[in-house]
Amino acid sequence: MAGPMATSSPWLPACVCHGTAGRRRAAGGIRRWGGLREGAQRRAVATDGPLEWQEASQGGAPHVSLEDLPLPEGDTGGWPIIGRTREFVKDQHAFMAEHVKKHGLVSTAKLFGTTVAIIAGHDNLQKVMSKDAGLLNQYFMKDFQQLSGPSSFWHKDGDDHMALRRLIAPAFSRAAIRERIPDLARTAEYWCSKWANKRNILGSEELKHYTLDVTMGALLGMAFPLNGKSLEDMYNELQIYSKGVYTFGIDLPFTKFGKAMAARREIVKMVDEGIERFHSNPELTGGLRRLIDEQDEEGKGLTMQELEDNLVTIIYAGFDTTALALTTALMKMAQQPEVWKKMKQEQEDIIAKHGPKITEAAIEDMEYTTAVYQEGVRVLPSLPGLFRIANKTFEIGGCRIPKGWLVVPLLGTTAQHFDDRWPGEADYCPHRHLTKAGREPVPDLAFGLGPHSCVGRSLSLLAGKILLATMARGYSYTIANPYQPRVYAPLPWPQDGLAMIVER
Repeated sequence: MAGPMATSSPWLPACVCHGTAGRRRAAGGIRRWGGLREGAQRRAVATDGPLEWQEASQGGAPHVSLEDLPLPEGDTGGWPIIGRTREFVKDQHAFMAEHVKKHGLVSTAKLFGTTVAIIAGHDNLQKVMSKDAGLLNQYFMKDFQQLSGPSSFWHKDGDDHMALRRLIAPAFSRAAIRERIPDLARTAEYWCSKWANKRNILGSEELKHYTLDVTMGALLGMAFPLNGKSLEDMYNELQIYSKGVYTFGIDLPFTKFGKAMAARREIVKMVDEGIERFHSNPELTGGLRRLIDEQDEEGKGLTMQELEDNLVTIIYAGFDTTALALTTALMKMAQQPEVWKKMKQEQEDIIAKHGPKITEAAIEDMEYTTAVYQEGVRVLPSLPGLFRIANKTFEIGGCRIPKGWLVVPLLGTTAQHFDDRWPGEADYCPHRHLTKAGREPVPDLAFGLGPHSCVGRSLSLLAGKILLATMARGYSYTIANPYQPRVYAPLPWPQDGLAMIVER
């Protein structure tokens, strides 16, 4: 598949990029939009209280049990036992987009040996992830649970999750991230200059180096070497670590998962030395200082295990996702040079107004540059959705999802294809974020929804736009093949690693 999904369906209205007005129903032609199966002669009416269902009839409205609602239909085919797992792993984004177009916003598929409920659409996602925060619990396969660690906030729910998040979130608040602008600007300039000196680079790999440096240095304040290892050493360990995802957790020295766990142990040793430095030197500042010092109302802070597991989680999460969005933005601008030209013009105007230094005031005026990055996130989110598990039986779209079922809320796919403001629209168009519809105060689904939304959203947006601004101010680039296909490893990277030339 060449690049992100850009196909359209006859029933899916196209996006009017310039001046999109009003909110339109995503996938208005999908069967069973909010009703029951075809042929059912009844109408379900939700109340404001607990789930109650009523039969529509001339003789009155008797209650309909939740258990009487049908299970969602979908795709039960594929290989024995594993179902459609192979197709899903090969191209998650295309698989989920096509599945929703074929089976509707609420459906099922057989993945990883079990029936999975697949939920898309803004209203549906709000219902299952925000309006009832306890409806779905986190679910990760054994391999990912072990790789991120038992104390990672990714694996917590309810009060345990909120208690942990309250200790972690201050380091990622908008105010805290804004304090790091000078460090972020220096980091961006350092890497752009390095790329220009090398001239020929593999863009995706270099962007991962940049985002790792952002997390370790500009955000956390940890300086290499750590445990005798360099940033390049940590990068190499993270590459091995990431290959342990979707490997079924067989921890033997010769397996991908076994090698990933060994890489994790090396990363933890580096993190431990960074923590020890901050403990022994109170003058060190940065996000790690906030993580160490933050306390709850009882005066308790993060334990050493919690620090280790959550730092590994933070480093890995920031390592790939921001680099992927930047990769997409650079590829799309190579396909649409007018976008690059407009972003360069905005930076020239900002320099004329604020001077050459990237400051908070200058960043506030980077509307178009921000939109360029946001659109990179939207057209190819890191993941189409994450697995959850139903904590109780519930209704969605007129169907019953039983307690214990695996559920995939398609946040990324909905942002990419089924956003009410521009349904069916996967084409790259930064301007959409500057229209009336684009400025509506709706959740940025690609960064999650509800209590488990991405804690690093502010950092990603700031690091992304500062890197793009730095490139537009003093550099040019040429991509060898901007239309190349993507290969999942486990995220969708350009097949050749984004071979490109960077020049001053």
